[in-house]
Amino acid sequence: VLTKMGFKPEEETIITAPDLQALQAANRDLLSGIPFADIIQRTSRLAAMEMGIAQNPNTAVTYEGHQLRSFTFDFKMISESSEQAKTVARIVDVLRNYSLPDATGALSIQYPAHFEIEFYQGEEPNTFMPKIFTSHLTSLNVIYNQTTNIFHPDGAPVETDVQMTFQEIQTLTREDLYGDRFEGLDEDYQLLDTKDYEKRRREQGFDDEKNGPKASTVTEGSSA
Repeated sequence: VLTKMGFKPEEETIITAPDLQALQAANRDLLSGIPFADIIQRTSRLAAMEMGIAQNPNTAVTYEGHQLRSFTFDFKMISESSEQAKTVARIVDVLRNYSLPDATGALSIQYPAHFEIEFYQGEEPNTFMPKIFTSHLTSLNVIYNQTTNIFHPDGAPVETDVQMTFQEIQTLTREDLYGDRFEGLDEDYQLLDTKDYEKRRREQGFDDEKNGPKASTVTEGSSA
């Protein structure tokens, strides 16, 4: 059947006998119009199993971009007085307020506020911590008195746990984080724009229009 469909013998093509065996086992509908096709299909699959042959799916990965980065922070705030508890409550209210959108009409809303997050060691930026770009606060979870049942005289909880998740508003490239140059990157493997690529090719003595080296452009000290 496969020969009649146009498949060439093994000696005339790169398709091997195991390839054909796997193809027969994988294509269940191939022989659907032939009498006793179910028997043929079962026989083909059993034969492939006995030979340890399966169809190669030839799966290939195509890069289609990456996801927006998210960062989660956990804070445990323990207040020693009612005044400190009020400050904690105010912090939670500010975070919750700016994590939500504004109502701008019956059918529209305004995006939530943007957050700028930076890490400092004293008065200097902490370069060991991640560089986070402009973000939205996408999740805010607050737990009161998770490990205790003690309250201040005014009823304020002593312990407040806050978990926040921020998500950047745009996807990033390596240039966003490290600029045009990165220590340890071999410049021969960097992607160049067209002008830089053509300039480098000319400096190396190649004439792309003639698809070969252009000896007249090679000077002393140039790399060929």
